[in-house]
Amino acid sequence: MTTALLWFPNDDAKMRIYTSLRDWILYTKLKPGQRIRERELADEFGVSRTPMREVMQLLCHQGLLVIKPRYGVFVAPIEDDKVRQVYETRAPLETAVARLAAERASDEDIENLLRLSEKLARHITAGEYEQVVITDSLFHDTLAKAAGNMILRQTREFLHNICLRYWFLTLDTYKPGPDEAEEHRRVALAVSRRQPDKAASIQSRHVERFIERLDEN
Repeated sequence: MTTALLWFPNDDAKMRIYTSLRDWILYTKLKPGQRIRERELADEFGVSRTPMREVMQLLCHQGLLVIKPRYGVFVAPIEDDKVRQVYETRAPLETAVARLAAERASDEDIENLLRLSEKLARHITAGEYEQVVITDSLFHDTLAKAAGNMILRQTREFLHNICLRYWFLTLDTYKPGPDEAEEHRRVALAVSRRQPDKAASIQSRHVERFIERLDEN
Protein backbone atom coordinates (compact mmCIF):
# COMPACT_ATOMS: atom_id res chain seq x y z
CA MET A 1 0.00 0.00 0.00
CA THR A 2 1.20 3.49 -0.77
CA THR A 3 0.82 6.38 1.61
CA ALA A 4 -2.13 8.72 1.11
CA LEU A 5 -2.68 12.37 1.87
CA LEU A 6 -5.64 13.22 4.05
CA TRP A 7 -8.11 14.08 1.33
CA PHE A 8 -10.88 13.62 3.94
CA PRO A 9 -9.10 14.85 7.09
CA ASN A 10 -12.18 14.73 9.32
CA ASP A 11 -13.69 11.49 8.11
CA ASP A 12 -11.86 8.24 8.82
CA ALA A 13 -14.47 6.15 7.00
CA LYS A 14 -14.05 8.05 3.74
CA MET A 15 -10.25 7.90 4.03
CA ARG A 16 -10.43 4.14 4.55
CA ILE A 17 -12.62 3.74 1.46
CA TYR A 18 -10.49 6.11 -0.60
CA THR A 19 -7.21 4.40 0.31
CA SER A 20 -8.62 0.93 -0.38
CA LEU A 21 -10.19 1.81 -3.73
CA ARG A 22 -7.18 3.81 -4.84
CA ASP A 23 -4.81 0.93 -4.07
CA TRP A 24 -7.11 -1.62 -5.73
CA ILE A 25 -6.95 0.50 -8.88
CA LEU A 26 -3.22 1.27 -8.69
CA TYR A 27 -2.23 -2.33 -8.06
CA THR A 28 -4.77 -3.67 -10.60
CA LYS A 29 -7.09 -5.62 -8.32
CA LEU A 30 -9.60 -3.48 -10.23
CA LYS A 31 -8.68 -3.69 -13.92
CA PRO A 32 -8.81 -0.90 -16.51
CA GLY A 33 -12.33 -0.77 -17.96
CA GLN A 34 -13.88 -2.70 -15.07
CA ARG A 35 -17.26 -1.40 -13.93
CA ILE A 36 -17.51 -0.05 -10.39
CA ARG A 37 -20.82 -0.82 -8.69
CA GLU A 38 -21.48 1.85 -6.11
CA ARG A 39 -24.15 0.00 -4.14
CA GLU A 40 -22.11 -3.22 -3.84
CA LEU A 41 -19.03 -1.31 -2.65
CA ALA A 42 -21.09 0.69 -0.15
CA ASP A 43 -22.38 -2.59 1.29
CA GLU A 44 -18.88 -4.06 1.36
CA PHE A 45 -17.50 -1.10 3.30
CA GLY A 46 -20.58 -0.83 5.51
CA VAL A 47 -21.44 2.75 4.57
CA SER A 48 -24.26 4.57 2.82
CA ARG A 49 -24.01 5.48 -0.84
CA THR A 50 -23.34 9.18 -0.07
CA PRO A 51 -19.75 8.79 1.26
CA MET A 52 -19.06 6.19 -1.40
CA ARG A 53 -20.18 8.63 -4.08
CA GLU A 54 -17.92 11.38 -2.66
CA VAL A 55 -14.89 9.08 -2.74
CA MET A 56 -15.66 7.99 -6.29
CA GLN A 57 -15.99 11.61 -7.39
CA LEU A 58 -12.50 12.31 -6.02
CA LEU A 59 -11.09 9.28 -7.82
CA CYS A 60 -12.72 10.52 -11.03
CA HIS A 61 -11.08 13.91 -10.51
CA GLN A 62 -7.74 12.15 -10.04
CA GLY A 63 -8.13 10.31 -13.34
CA LEU A 64 -8.48 6.82 -11.83
CA LEU A 65 -12.19 6.41 -12.54
CA VAL A 66 -14.34 7.65 -15.42
CA ILE A 67 -18.08 8.29 -15.55
CA LYS A 68 -19.93 7.16 -18.67
CA PRO A 69 -23.40 8.72 -18.69
CA ARG A 70 -26.20 6.11 -18.77
CA TYR A 71 -23.65 3.29 -18.35
CA GLY A 72 -22.01 3.85 -14.98
CA VAL A 73 -18.58 4.34 -13.43
CA PHE A 74 -15.53 2.45 -14.72
CA VAL A 75 -11.84 2.13 -13.91
CA ALA A 76 -10.03 4.51 -16.23
CA PRO A 77 -8.15 2.99 -19.18
CA ILE A 78 -4.38 3.27 -19.49
CA GLU A 79 -3.42 5.55 -22.39
CA ASP A 80 0.24 5.71 -23.39
CA ASP A 81 -0.02 9.26 -24.70
CA LYS A 82 -1.61 10.47 -21.47
CA VAL A 83 1.08 8.75 -19.41
CA ARG A 84 3.76 10.49 -21.45
CA GLN A 85 2.11 13.87 -20.92
CA VAL A 86 1.92 13.17 -17.20
CA TYR A 87 5.64 12.32 -17.07
CA GLU A 88 6.45 15.53 -18.95
CA THR A 89 4.41 17.47 -16.39
CA ARG A 90 5.98 15.60 -13.48
CA ALA A 91 9.57 16.27 -14.53
CA PRO A 92 9.85 19.86 -13.20
CA LEU A 93 7.71 19.00 -10.15
CA GLU A 94 9.90 16.06 -9.16
CA THR A 95 12.99 18.22 -9.63
CA ALA A 96 11.49 20.83 -7.30
CA VAL A 97 10.59 18.13 -4.77
CA ALA A 98 14.17 16.84 -4.64
CA ARG A 99 15.62 20.34 -4.37
CA LEU A 100 13.31 21.33 -1.51
CA ALA A 101 13.81 18.01 0.26
CA ALA A 102 17.56 18.56 0.30
CA GLU A 103 16.94 21.94 1.94
CA ARG A 104 14.19 20.97 4.38
CA ALA A 105 14.32 17.25 5.19
CA SER A 106 14.32 16.29 8.85
CA ASP A 107 16.72 13.73 10.26
CA GLU A 108 13.83 11.24 10.30
CA ASP A 109 13.06 11.95 6.62
CA ILE A 110 16.69 11.33 5.69
CA GLU A 111 16.82 8.11 7.69
CA ASN A 112 13.68 6.87 5.93
CA LEU A 113 14.99 7.79 2.47
CA LEU A 114 18.26 5.96 3.03
CA ARG A 115 16.43 2.93 4.42
CA LEU A 116 13.98 2.81 1.51
CA SER A 117 16.75 3.18 -1.08
CA GLU A 118 18.51 0.16 0.46
CA LYS A 119 15.25 -1.80 0.57
CA LEU A 120 14.58 -0.96 -3.09
CA ALA A 121 18.02 -2.26 -4.08
CA ARG A 122 17.36 -5.55 -2.26
CA HIS A 123 14.02 -6.05 -4.02
CA ILE A 124 15.58 -5.33 -7.42
CA THR A 125 18.40 -7.80 -6.77
CA ALA A 126 15.88 -10.45 -5.69
CA GLY A 127 13.65 -9.83 -8.73
CA GLU A 128 10.69 -8.93 -6.48
CA TYR A 129 9.28 -6.43 -8.93
CA GLU A 130 5.89 -5.82 -7.36
CA GLN A 131 7.70 -4.89 -4.15
CA VAL A 132 10.01 -2.68 -6.22
CA VAL A 133 6.98 -0.68 -7.41
CA ILE A 134 5.58 -0.34 -3.90
CA THR A 135 8.93 0.63 -2.35
CA ASP A 136 9.69 3.09 -5.15
CA SER A 137 6.34 4.77 -4.49
CA LEU A 138 7.05 4.97 -0.76
CA PHE A 139 10.48 6.49 -1.47
CA HIS A 140 9.03 9.24 -3.63
CA ASP A 141 6.16 9.85 -1.21
CA THR A 142 8.74 10.28 1.56
CA LEU A 143 10.78 12.63 -0.60
CA ALA A 144 7.67 14.73 -1.31
CA LYS A 145 6.80 14.87 2.39
CA ALA A 146 10.35 16.02 3.16
CA ALA A 147 9.95 18.90 0.68
CA GLY A 148 7.51 20.52 3.08
CA ASN A 149 5.13 21.94 0.46
CA MET A 150 1.59 20.54 0.65
CA ILE A 151 0.42 21.98 -2.69
CA LEU A 152 3.41 20.44 -4.45
CA ARG A 153 2.86 17.16 -2.65
CA GLN A 154 -0.84 16.97 -3.58
CA THR A 155 -0.16 17.80 -7.23
CA ARG A 156 2.66 15.28 -7.38
CA GLU A 157 0.57 12.49 -5.83
CA PHE A 158 -2.24 13.08 -8.34
CA LEU A 159 0.19 12.71 -11.27
CA HIS A 160 2.29 9.96 -9.72
CA ASN A 161 -0.71 7.67 -9.24
CA ILE A 162 -1.39 7.63 -12.99
CA CYS A 163 2.24 6.65 -13.68
CA LEU A 164 2.30 4.11 -10.86
CA ARG A 165 -0.62 2.19 -12.34
CA TYR A 166 1.05 2.17 -15.77
CA TRP A 167 4.28 0.82 -14.28
CA PHE A 168 2.46 -1.90 -12.36
CA LEU A 169 0.57 -3.01 -15.48
CA THR A 170 3.76 -3.24 -17.58
CA LEU A 171 5.95 -5.24 -15.19
CA ASP A 172 5.77 -8.19 -17.56
CA THR A 173 7.75 -6.23 -20.16
CA TYR A 174 9.87 -3.93 -17.99
CA LYS A 175 12.19 -5.01 -15.23
CA PRO A 176 13.98 -2.27 -13.24
CA GLY A 177 17.70 -2.84 -12.83
CA PRO A 178 20.66 -1.81 -10.68
CA ASP A 179 20.89 1.63 -12.31
CA GLU A 180 17.53 2.60 -10.87
CA ALA A 181 18.51 1.42 -7.41
CA GLU A 182 21.67 3.51 -7.69
CA GLU A 183 19.68 6.62 -8.70
CA HIS A 184 17.53 6.34 -5.59
CA ARG A 185 20.59 5.85 -3.41
CA ARG A 186 22.24 8.93 -4.92
CA VAL A 187 19.13 11.06 -4.40
CA ALA A 188 18.93 9.96 -0.77
CA LEU A 189 22.63 10.72 -0.26
CA ALA A 190 22.33 14.15 -1.89
CA VAL A 191 19.42 14.98 0.42
CA SER A 192 21.35 13.75 3.45
CA ARG A 193 24.31 15.94 2.47
CA ARG A 194 22.11 18.99 1.85
CA GLN A 195 23.01 19.19 -1.85
CA PRO A 196 19.86 20.65 -3.52
CA ASP A 197 21.32 21.07 -7.03
CA LYS A 198 22.70 17.54 -7.09
CA ALA A 199 19.48 16.00 -5.75
CA ALA A 200 17.46 17.92 -8.36
CA SER A 201 19.76 16.87 -11.21
CA ILE A 202 19.61 13.17 -10.32
CA GLN A 203 15.84 13.29 -9.89
CA SER A 204 15.39 15.05 -13.22
CA ARG A 205 17.38 12.36 -15.01
CA HIS A 206 15.36 9.67 -13.23
CA VAL A 207 12.10 10.99 -14.71
CA GLU A 208 13.65 11.63 -18.14
CA ARG A 209 14.61 7.97 -18.40
CA PHE A 210 10.97 6.94 -18.11
CA ILE A 211 10.00 9.35 -20.87
CA GLU A 212 12.70 7.79 -23.06
CA ARG A 213 11.34 4.35 -22.23
CA LEU A 214 7.85 5.41 -23.35
CA ASP A 215 9.29 6.72 -26.63
CA GLU A 216 10.92 3.34 -27.26
CA ASN A 217 7.62 1.44 -26.93
